[in-house]
Amino acid sequence: ELKGFHFGSGELAFKHRSKICDILRFRNSEVLPIENLINEAKKIYDLLLGVHIRQNDYKSFYDGKFYLTPEQYLQSVEHFKSLHPPTPKIGVIICSDDSEALQKTQDKHQDYFYPKGTIAQDIYALSKCDYIIGPKGTTMSAWASFIGESMLLQIDQSVDSFDLTDFKKVQRLEPFSPF
Repeated sequence: ELKGFHFGSGELAFKHRSKICDILRFRNSEVLPIENLINEAKKIYDLLLGVHIRQNDYKSFYDGKFYLTPEQYLQSVEHFKSLHPPTPKIGVIICSDDSEALQKTQDKHQDYFYPKGTIAQDIYALSKCDYIIGPKGTTMSAWASFIGESMLLQIDQSVDSFDLTDFKKVQRLEPFSPF
C-alpha cells in the first residue's frame, strides 16, 4: 500500500514505469479532447514544449519560494526557443491553475495551445510534449514527464538561463527531487 506525500519508491518506480502508467492511465473522456489538440499541434510543429504555469497556491506555498510570474515562464519559453536553430518549428502548450493568467497569456500568444481542461487533462497534455518547463517544488510536471518520458526542467526565481542539457527525464518519483 502506497500512502503519504513523502512516500519514496527509489528505483522501483522507474523500473516499473510502464506498469504504473498502465494502472494510472487516464479515462478516455480526459484523453480524447487532449489527443485532438496534440494532433493539431503536431501537424504544425516539429517539437512541442509544455509549460506548467502554477500560480494560485504558489503565491503562499513555502512563503512564495517557488512562485514565478507568468512573464517569467514566458521568458523561459523564449530562451528555450533561442537554444534551437531556426528549425525545428516549436509549438507551445500552456497549462495553468489560474484562468486569468491563462487568458492574459492567450491574448498575447494566440499561436500557443491552451488545453483549459481538468488537472488530469493538463498532466496528459504536458506528458505529450517533448519538453516540459514547470516550477520547482511540484509533482505535477514531474508526473507528466514520468508518464510521457518527456524531458523536464523545473525552474525557480534563480533560473535566468539554462541549456538543453539541463532538461532531464524523471528517474524517480519523490517530492521535490525527481532526478
